[in-house]
Amino acid sequence: MSRNSDLAKIHMGKKQLGLVDETYRGLLSDMFGVDSAGDLSNAQRWSLIKHLEGLGAEFSRKHQKRAPVDPQAKKIKALWSSLHRAGVVRDGSDRALDTYIMRQVKVRSLAWLNIAQASAVIESLKKWKEREGLGHDD
Repeated sequence: MSRNSDLAKIHMGKKQLGLVDETYRGLLSDMFGVDSAGDLSNAQRWSLIKHLEGLGAEFSRKHQKRAPVDPQAKKIKALWSSLHRAGVVRDGSDRALDTYIMRQVKVRSLAWLNIAQASAVIESLKKWKEREGLGHDD
């Protein structure tokens, strides 16, 4: 695969996953010690594309126009938002949520959670809501 084609896929995956620049550059730094996909070797670009696919990016033509929706990520955001609306969480931003996720499961961003980690975050948020007397969403 050509370098330009790889870079196009990588940036398409970044967009599909909704990765902000800071999160994306953190991913590059954590995985490869660089801050630009242009600095990656062929093997590293391939590895990054496979990683983005594992996070939910889809590169076939029929999926290029829509971003995938991860039900666990939606659930996490909904629980976080409900805690914020109830006044339990002061900062309802994605950055604050990522900080919470880092404390809970030692992963830098919601976008990088695997299924087990996402489940653990969901359960911790549900328990937090219960402790606050807000009930829980299943």
